[in-house]
Amino acid sequence: MRVCAILFLYLVIAVFELCAQRQAENWYFGEFAGLNFAAGNPTVLLDGAMQTREGCLTVSDTAGRLLFYSDGTNVWTRRHQRMPNGTGLSGDPSSTQSGIVIPWPTRPSEYFIFTVDALENQYGRGLAYSVVNMAANGGLGDVTTRNQPLQGGTAEKLTAVRHANGVDVWLIAHDIGNNDFLVYLITRMGVNPVPSRQGVGPIVQYGDIGYLKASSVGTRLALATSVPPQLNMFRFDRSTGVISSATGISSQLAYGVEFSPN
Repeated sequence: MRVCAILFLYLVIAVFELCAQRQAENWYFGEFAGLNFAAGNPTVLLDGAMQTREGCLTVSDTAGRLLFYSDGTNVWTRRHQRMPNGTGLSGDPSSTQSGIVIPWPTRPSEYFIFTVDALENQYGRGLAYSVVNMAANGGLGDVTTRNQPLQGGTAEKLTAVRHANGVDVWLIAHDIGNNDFLVYLITRMGVNPVPSRQGVGPIVQYGDIGYLKASSVGTRLALATSVPPQLNMFRFDRSTGVISSATGISSQLAYGVEFSPN
């Protein structure tokens, strides 16, 4: 486990860019830790079953009720029990952004969990996705599809942006050993497995860690790399999925990345 991982937790809470605030109301992360934001200020949750130093995700419904959470390898129900088929996902708790949740467009009970492997595993399993059906298992959810491969050997980086049409979603990952972003379109038909491969910005080297993050309105991306240490920002076109205008922000080491609300 990398030392820096103790300091930073990647909380992919039902994809901030995609969902209403109540779907981000519960956070589970770290060493059995949790927070709830229903009252505005956070209150501590002590019932979590997850133990992770890095990547994790939590998703709630539009009323703020917990649905499930994951470290990229295991999926837990709202009762903090492992979901059926919710083990062996191809992320890794030591991956910077081991998993991200994207609701399946027009299918309110189904969610994609996209996962990326860790550098300790030579990024070997790369980018894959599983599907959770919350209508199954008495409303507690079931992982009905698991570890569908999209791209081998991708970096520990994932983010997502709502398409300009208000329905579809762009999933954005990054290859390793080059400067290629991988942009996937997710529609009501599912995941288009053929990405738009776009070479822009710095090369992401083997051994790299650090976030890839989209702004809340989805028009900017920030990319933190550790080999060499850099922070770069890009423009993102929500209509076409095109990434452009790489701009260097810093040459100091950055791991976590976040945008202000405006």
